[in-house]
Amino acid sequence: MMIDDIFIEDEKVALVGELNVVILSRSGPLSLNRFSPIGRSICFYGEHGWNELNFCKLFIQPSDIIFDVGAHQGTHTIVFADAVGPSGAVHAFEPQRLMFQNICATAALNSKVNIHAQNVAVGDAKGKVRIVDFDYGKRGHFSGMKIAPGNTGAEVDLITIDDYVEERDIATINFLKIDVEGLEAKVLAGARASIDRFKPVLYCEYHDSRNDIRRMVADMGYEMFKHAPAGYNADNYFKYPSDRFQGGQDHNAICIHSDHMPKYEPILTANQSVIQKI
Repeated sequence: MMIDDIFIEDEKVALVGELNVVILSRSGPLSLNRFSPIGRSICFYGEHGWNELNFCKLFIQPSDIIFDVGAHQGTHTIVFADAVGPSGAVHAFEPQRLMFQNICATAALNSKVNIHAQNVAVGDAKGKVRIVDFDYGKRGHFSGMKIAPGNTGAEVDLITIDDYVEERDIATINFLKIDVEGLEAKVLAGARASIDRFKPVLYCEYHDSRNDIRRMVADMGYEMFKHAPAGYNADNYFKYPSDRFQGGQDHNAICIHSDHMPKYEPILTANQSVIQKI
């Protein structure tokens, strides 16, 4: 069948709606906005960010507690939930209401009761913020949504990780992934007490915030490594042969606390071809 301008075999599609599709992906059925770049990527490949996710999974164990800040439509969330298993948990945070609904739909379709999804923004203080006023029925860069003063969309709660951990009596955080389009340093600032207490592995997207992140994590006793995985996976689930990312890479940092370096040194050494200390 055709989904907009994408041909996809019928048996790979469970549902086609006005805004959303359910694709039978590598991670199980995924509910996705059909006009979003990530939704379209999964229509082509049956997966998204698989090189990044395979790397992240090296630092995740069954029963871990993972925080997915900037979860978007939950494509990382569902993989993390599989990795930690029923005795672990994934706390996913996404401010865009319709993207948050896709996280919940995917969790329900896959019976992932270990996913705890929150329709909130995360930063360095409690408050309210507005999101971008998108038309989700047209192609748009929804995953690039940035919290900014000029936004005119819906108002959502702004929380901090430290408050969330205290209010819910979270026992630990093992892995903290942050992808919030340049506001990663604010999320880290609002998680300072939790990071000092639990010393989780940190995996952050960075662009303009690179220097701020480096200074902050160094001050917290972390070593930081650049990780730039290719967007395209040649061994993708749907065996689509072309690189629609045109050689593009993600810009991320993996940060390990000095107390945990002996534990993770073998992983870092084995992956020297894809990481660089910064």
